[in-house]
Amino acid sequence: MAEQVIKYSDSDRKLDKNDFTKEGYSFSGWKDDSGADYSDEQDVSALIISPTSALSLKAVWESEPGPTPPGPTPKPTPPTITYNVTFEASAGGKVSQRSVTVPLNSKITADGSAIRIGSGSGMKVIKAIPDDGYAFDSWFVTGGNVLSDMTVKVTFKKVTLSEVSVYSSSLKRTYSEGDTFDPSGLVLKLVYTDQSFSLLEYKGNESKFSFSPSLTTQLKSSDKTVTITFEGKNTSQAITVGGSQSIGGFDDVIIYIVIAIAIIAVIAVIVILVRGKSA
Repeated sequence: MAEQVIKYSDSDRKLDKNDFTKEGYSFSGWKDDSGADYSDEQDVSALIISPTSALSLKAVWESEPGPTPPGPTPKPTPPTITYNVTFEASAGGKVSQRSVTVPLNSKITADGSAIRIGSGSGMKVIKAIPDDGYAFDSWFVTGGNVLSDMTVKVTFKKVTLSEVSVYSSSLKRTYSEGDTFDPSGLVLKLVYTDQSFSLLEYKGNESKFSFSPSLTTQLKSSDKTVTITFEGKNTSQAITVGGSQSIGGFDDVIIYIVIAIAIIAVIAVIVILVRGKSA
């Protein structure tokens, strides 16, 4: 940058833009011999008061900060070790998920028909889902931690009928000798091995029932119960069988003879009275 000359007669009395450089420093302005500061490209008209005015300026430099030293190298994050847990279902059901990938030492817990692996928001829950006619049986794991790839098996069991009982309240329970058992209104409660139950009406399912005494056997006063059988399971219904309503016993014959004689006697009296009046 050459020396700048500003004449008294110049209309533009501004300092030229600084072109000086200094390695490791940055230019911050100018300073004269008295210590007064001047900015880059400042107007200095007030200092040039005559044709002989002179001004000597020196550049002011500020050291630039050195490069920031690098911080400590962070320790590398160890890789997460994971393992696969695979689930296998026996006949009669399936699982909600065939396999999961979980971190080493994840806790595994059997909770009823579900398996829980891990904790918090990362917990995996796998459910055992039985098919129709089947129920959850067991997991072949009870607890522990995942330490390697592993397989967990679940089994299902077929649901079968365990017991039956009479549920209906409208079933006829009082009979006379010679009657046959009337299953109209019969409803059974069916209890299964998984503790579930259902209700079944006799009507519409007649072929699945059997009775002792049979439905064609005349009841006797000694009959106190009727055994009802459904799919190999028995239950009983208490009944009361009273005297016969049919004619044929000796006592019944005597009663009807006495009644007939009484009727004949009444008719004879009426005839006699009518003839007496006629005479």
